[in-house]
Amino acid sequence: MCKDETSKFIAKMQLNQLYGIFGRKQELIKTINVKNEDLINYITTRIVKNIIKINDDISTILISNNINVDILKQLNSHFSDKICNFHSYENEVKSNVVIAAAVTSYAGIEMIKYKINYNIFYTDTDSVFTSDDLPGFELGNELGLIKDELKGNVVNEAYFLGIKQYGYCYYDKNDCEKRIEKSVFAGVTRIP
Repeated sequence: MCKDETSKFIAKMQLNQLYGIFGRKQELIKTINVKNEDLINYITTRIVKNIIKINDDISTILISNNINVDILKQLNSHFSDKICNFHSYENEVKSNVVIAAAVTSYAGIEMIKYKINYNIFYTDTDSVFTSDDLPGFELGNELGLIKDELKGNVVNEAYFLGIKQYGYCYYDKNDCEKRIEKSVFAGVTRIP
């Protein structure tokens, strides 16, 4: 990969992954192994999601690692034991579902022009399988354009089982058969 391709790849990963981070669940779960004799200390001081007995001496517990302080105050007002969270900024999940939803919705709006075409076999947030040639002005390697991942090769067989569950095969320029299964990529693939 040359310097320009590497820079483009990093920028693409940052753009594609950043909006997903904004959609993360707010709660963090921490997994720890504890001695069974110490379980009562964890149960009375933390929010325990699950206890998995490993053997007679040790259990694995799943605890909430960043519970909202207001929730803790409400719980503490109802129980005699004081539940603590050991809250710190490093355990805070920074998310904003509105940003993630807006980016995904905008991508969906952009993909509508492909989804209403009856020659479309599969689409995702940023990819499409079609039997039609796309207009040249929509294709390219620049940000916002659709990249032809197969570089002009044509899929000769494909199976679409569900969201991000598909497989296809094609012949490359050297007439070697290539098989791709359950692949996720951004771009367009033309089916004859």
